[in-house]
Amino acid sequence: MKKLAFVLSIMVLLVSAPAIQADGPTVPEGFEVTVLASDLEAPKGIISPLHRAGAGPFGHYLYVAEADADDIVTVDKAGAGANLFADNVGDFPVGVAFFGGPFGNNLYVGNAGGGGIVKVDPSGAVSPFALAGMRIAGLDFGRGHYGPNLYAGEWSPGNIHQVDSQGNATLFANVPGTQTRYLKFSHGGAFGTFLYFTDFLTGDIYKVDDLGAATLFASTGTPSLEGLDFSPGGAFGHFLYAGSLNTGEIFRVAPDGSVELWGSGFTGAADIHFEPGKRGGFTMYVSDGQNPGHVYAISKAKK
Repeated sequence: MKKLAFVLSIMVLLVSAPAIQADGPTVPEGFEVTVLASDLEAPKGIISPLHRAGAGPFGHYLYVAEADADDIVTVDKAGAGANLFADNVGDFPVGVAFFGGPFGNNLYVGNAGGGGIVKVDPSGAVSPFALAGMRIAGLDFGRGHYGPNLYAGEWSPGNIHQVDSQGNATLFANVPGTQTRYLKFSHGGAFGTFLYFTDFLTGDIYKVDDLGAATLFASTGTPSLEGLDFSPGGAFGHFLYAGSLNTGEIFRVAPDGSVELWGSGFTGAADIHFEPGKRGGFTMYVSDGQNPGHVYAISKAKK
């Protein structure tokens, strides 16, 4: 896929003292990049079950949607590669999310090719759930006034749908002229509790309130913006990180909407997922969306 021209917006600042990794990507000094899996078929959405009390039925793995293979694979966090978890989950799966409570203990998958949302149980069995026939991209579950519902972004019309635990869906927000990719809820704090989503066309990030009203939050100046996630702190700080599929750049966004170029040189940045680790540390996981594709882990460098 040809890279789009990179035009820095007036809000973009360079992060100082980058360190070039042996496998290609450039990240700030003090971080290291590891390739956990390669030769995947367009890895997109990436998530983990985050069972803090134990492995749970889904185990201690990353779950990644292979868009070109229409399946979900597990990726070992220690770098032992990927294994098939669920086959034939739909048409071009891109978004993945876990949720319990009224939604049961399942993995939910958004299919951008028109397969709507399906749910996958711990055995890998797939069943239809909601928005059949629609091109669904990112998924996340509501917090605060938004819960307890699942929210789904449509691949191109700029629509966001609210889905209850029975699979009943209603239109929640419409943002004409955007191509909704991934969406994520903030965790409170300086970002408040809002729904944020990326616009693939412009590289903009929007904030949506609990009434469905969307406002422009930040602009990276780089089209093909897809995955985003909020850092829970530690070495990554309290920021929103977003990645560009075509340029392989990762941007860091502050609560006031200011943007920094944080990482570059990745083969792509289709989705981003943070997970707490040992001793209070955190790891950023990145899928590149390419074919053959990779899953990266970025963490504080070991001394």
